[in-house]
Amino acid sequence: MTPGDTSTLPSRTLPVPTATPTPSPTPTATAVPIPAAEPEELKGLELSVLHPWVNESETAFLSLVEDFNAKNTWGIKLHPHTAGSLSAVAEALAAGDLTENLIIGNGYDLAPAAKSGGLISLTPYMRDGEYGLGDAYQASSVFAGLAPEAGDGMDWGFLPLAYQPALIYYNQSWGKELGFTSPPRTPAELQAQMLPAAAEKLLDKDDTNNGAGGLWISDSASAPLAWYQAFGGEIVLKEGVLSFNNEAFLEAVTFLKGAYAQDAAWVGAQKTPYDYFARRQALAYEGTLEDLLAQEGYTARSESSDAFITLPYPSPDGSGSISLETLSVGIRPGSPAEQLGAWLFARWLLSAPAQEGLVRASGCWPAAGDPAKIAPDYARQHPAWASALRTGARLRLAPERENWAFSRRVLQDALRRSYQLDLEYIPTVFETLDATLVELAGGSGGE
Repeated sequence: MTPGDTSTLPSRTLPVPTATPTPSPTPTATAVPIPAAEPEELKGLELSVLHPWVNESETAFLSLVEDFNAKNTWGIKLHPHTAGSLSAVAEALAAGDLTENLIIGNGYDLAPAAKSGGLISLTPYMRDGEYGLGDAYQASSVFAGLAPEAGDGMDWGFLPLAYQPALIYYNQSWGKELGFTSPPRTPAELQAQMLPAAAEKLLDKDDTNNGAGGLWISDSASAPLAWYQAFGGEIVLKEGVLSFNNEAFLEAVTFLKGAYAQDAAWVGAQKTPYDYFARRQALAYEGTLEDLLAQEGYTARSESSDAFITLPYPSPDGSGSISLETLSVGIRPGSPAEQLGAWLFARWLLSAPAQEGLVRASGCWPAAGDPAKIAPDYARQHPAWASALRTGARLRLAPERENWAFSRRVLQDALRRSYQLDLEYIPTVFETLDATLVELAGGSGGE
C-alpha cells in the first residue's frame, strides 16, 4: 500500500512548455567594455569558488572543477570551498565577509549582493565579443524565454546555472486505482481526485489517518508564488515594491481554503511529506526537486510497486504552471584578470558537460538546455525528475531582483494566516502583506 517503483506510466504527447520571462523595470543599459586584461595575466591564475554542496553532491562538483582545471587553455586553477548549504551561502553573502572570487547560491540571495556592489555586473562580460555568452543558452530549449540575453536591457549581477521548480508530487498508481486515468490539470480536477483519497482514509480501520489522504500542504516558501502564478498572477511592482493584493491571489487562496475545509488538503504533524506519501497518506504534495532523492529513498524502503511523478501546479485553463527560482553564480570585485578568469569559469559552467555535472550536484534542471537532453542518464535514473515538463506548462521566473529573499517569506506567512481566517478577513491579510513588503524594502523599492 505504499509507493516504490518510480517508473512512469505511458502518457500522450502534449505541447512543449512555454517560458514566460519576468518583466523588469530596469532600463536598457549602454554597452560598456570589460576591464582590460591581457591573456598572459590569465596564465596560472588561481581563483576560489564558494559552493553549497556536501557529500555526494560536493564530489560531483569537485569533479567538475578538476575537469576545468585540467582542460582550460589558460591554465587557470579553481580552488573550491564548501559553505555546507545554500542557507550558509546566504548567510555569508549577508555578512559580506567572503573572500572567494565566485559564489554559487540562490539567485535571490545573490541579487542583494549584486545591488549593493558586493558582486560585479556581469552584463559587460555577457556582451563581450570575444568572451561573451554566445549561444551558451540553447535557443531551442524550453527555458530559452527565461535565459539572460546580451541585449535584454537588464543589468545581470548573477548568472543562472540551473532552475529549482515548485512542483506537485503525485502518486500515479494510487490515482489510477481511485479511477483517474490521468493526473489533475486544473484546480477542480485536483480537488476531485483528492476527495476520494481522503474518503478512503475515513473508511479504513485506522482512525489516526482520518483527514489525511489528499494534498499534503507543505511549509515551502516556493508554494505560495506557485499557486499565485498558477491562478494567473503576474509580477506586479507598486513604486518598485512587489504587490500581491489582487484578484489572482484571492482566487488562489479561496481555492486552497475550500480544499482544506473539505479535507481535500491537510497538514501533518511531520515536517516532511516523504513517509506520508510513501504510505499512501497523501495522494499528492507540494514540493521541489530538493525532495526527489529523499522521496525515492522512502518509496524504495516501502517495498511498494506504486509509481509517482511530478506535475506542474494545476491552473484553471488546464495548461499548468511552474514557478522557477535560480541556482546562480556571482563574481566578487577583483583585478581585471581575476574577474575575467572567474567569468571564464562561470561561462564554462553553462557548457553541456558542466551542466550535466551540475545536475548531479544540485538535482536542479539545467539552465542551458532541456533537462532530458542535457542529462539523459539522470533523467532515466529518476523518472519523476523532469516529468512535469511534459505537460506544456507555463514556465515563470520568481522576481529574484525585487527583494525576493525576504518577500518570499512574507508571502509564505500571508498564506499561512489565510488558512486560519474566514474569507471575509483575507483582504485585510493582503493589505498587511503589501504594507509589510513596503516596510521591509525601506519604502523605496529596496534601494
